[in-house]
Amino acid sequence: MRRTSRYYFLSFVFVAAASGLLTAATRAQNRPAPTGRTIELPQDDLFSYKGWTSSQVSVLGFRLGMTRAEAFSHANDQKLTFENVDAAHDTACSTASLCDLYSQGKPYRLYRGIEIHFSKDNRVEGIAIEVTPVGADTVVRRNRLSRSFVGGTYQFFEHYSDSLRLRLLGPESTKHFDQEPGMEWSRTTYQYPRLGLIVDCDYYKESPGSLFDLTVTLVPPN
Repeated sequence: MRRTSRYYFLSFVFVAAASGLLTAATRAQNRPAPTGRTIELPQDDLFSYKGWTSSQVSVLGFRLGMTRAEAFSHANDQKLTFENVDAAHDTACSTASLCDLYSQGKPYRLYRGIEIHFSKDNRVEGIAIEVTPVGADTVVRRNRLSRSFVGGTYQFFEHYSDSLRLRLLGPESTKHFDQEPGMEWSRTTYQYPRLGLIVDCDYYKESPGSLFDLTVTLVPPN
């Protein structure tokens, strides 16, 4: 087979395979959300279910409504540790409202791509899953949780596009565009209050279609 023909053949196979995965994920959405247990990420494919809300989802065992003490105890059991986003004030993250989740590896800890939001009454009010930004250290990018997702959930995080978002989540309730003066990037936020989901897409200013960071946050459904 000539080199050019081989290239187009392999490209066709890749696109066909990706399309097949997404079609299968969409068909699987006919399954009702499980009762009596949570949808656990990364083991379960969130988008293989219909009728779910964030209150039925846990991420590495963390779920909305947990107390800070429960979250810290669970993190320790899973050999994970919290670190304050603003470490200059509270490195132990004992009172901070935003805490990043790290593995307890040696010689250094690795960011797992998860940020836990605590309320004033010390309960988990948000679980943010981040696809580590383009340009981050290779080791950090390899350690991100989203690489362990399966099915449509993996496709959503690792191969995000607006068309895929609409296909798996449907139209957003609200959309907000934000671009700080002097910043090299802009953010588009899509909110799904019924699901309890917020999707933040960061794009380079000079290339609006070039996604460099994706964050999906679970919040209480409304």
